Amino acid sequence: MEKRKLYIITGISILISLIMALGGMIYIESIFPWEGIAVGEYLKMYHIAGSNIKIGWAIFCMGCFLMIPVALLLHKVLNSENTPLLYIGTTFGVVASFSYVMGIMRWIFLAGNLASQYMDPNISNELKQVIETIFYSINIYAGNSFGETIAPLSHGIWLIFIGHAMKKNRLFHPSLSIAQTIGACFIMVRPLEYVGLSFMAKVGDTGVQIWCVLFIVVGVRLLFVNEKASI
Repeated sequence: MEKRKLYIITGISILISLIMALGGMIYIESIFPWEGIAVGEYLKMYHIAGSNIKIGWAIFCMGCFLMIPVALLLHKVLNSENTPLLYIGTTFGVVASFSYVMGIMRWIFLAGNLASQYMDPNISNELKQVIETIFYSINIYAGNSFGETIAPLSHGIWLIFIGHAMKKNRLFHPSLSIAQTIGACFIMVRPLEYVGLSFMAKVGDTGVQIWCVLFIVVGVRLLFVNEKASI
């Protein structure tokens, strides 16, 4: 693949992934403020929102899923004889994408099914409690374990390797490499929320926001890079 085409495809992929992930997340937050409320309440909210909420979660999920081709394309852009460890970083990028998707998928299929059963006027209180317990357990397994622990750890490790590779690449300014590493550190502390440091959730979210801005810069840079630029 010619370098110019590779840069354009990678830049477009980055921007599409970010637009879908950010757009889906912003839309979800606007119609489904589920954080901090009881399981039964957000199952009711989910049911009332109908197909719109599923579409929002699906767009968010697809944006995260597209991180896989983004990681592989960036590897091709940044890889050289001076970056042998980038293979490790790319692997963590793929793992991060998969883990985010694992955390999100419960909202696309499982939540809708359970919410419909939960809102059945003939359902007993005992069965409602069972449904709440099922979804709460899946939240712990998929959401907390994958989406908010494995995903941010893998995401941060990937960005550290990306930042290291960018230092050795003439396409990017050295400051972008440093910023990637800082953002990675913010993202990686997210799981500390579960050892009592609840404020780390906001720190991790800030790290993701930093990463989004930086990757927009990376995507735009790749779209308009000089054709003669080389690694």
